Amino acid sequence: MNEKMKELKPFNPSTYGSIDLDRLVIYAIVKLEELGIELSLENIIVGTFKLFPNKFSLAGYPEFPANRG
Repeated sequence: MNEKMKELKPFNPSTYGSIDLDRLVIYAIVKLEELGIELSLENIIVGTFKLFPNKFSLAGYPEFPANRG
């Protein structure tokens, strides 16, 4: 994993619970770009999970589990 990706910290679920997935993905993309992280599909998926873990997951990957909330 990109070392800069470790800088992404999850938001409190109450702050993004009512925001639609499209807007959360756009936010994650902007944040990755600010950190100088390549905007690959893989990085966007991991970034959205790290920032918004209650809204995003990746089936088949236990390190990115389904909704916990």
